[in-house]
Amino acid sequence: MLYYIYKKECVQANVSNFNMDIKFKHDLTQTSKENMENELKTYYDINEYIKMFLNKRNDNLQNIHDSLVEYYEKEKIKKIKELEEIKKKVDISILIIQQKREIIVRKKDVKDWLYL
Repeated sequence: MLYYIYKKECVQANVSNFNMDIKFKHDLTQTSKENMENELKTYYDINEYIKMFLNKRNDNLQNIHDSLVEYYEKEKIKKIKELEEIKKKVDISILIIQQKREIIVRKKDVKDWLYL
């Protein structure tokens, strides 16, 4: 018996939840419709409304584009600095290798001179 009472309450709760959800969706669509109608009334012409909408969209796209360009410029500068550091390290390594070659050549010359 308790099971059926519990089941009945669950069904009633589900129905009331469904009804509240439908009412919420209806209210939401109604308010959004009213907001759009009010926005349309504020503009004198539908063309102005469309232009304003497209301008807002273009502004948002332009902002996104600007932020991406800024990000990639920063990354480019960062990569250029890293490349400069690598070039410096390579140059230093080349100098060290040249110095070691010179030392080896000098030692070889000294050995050759001593054995003459």
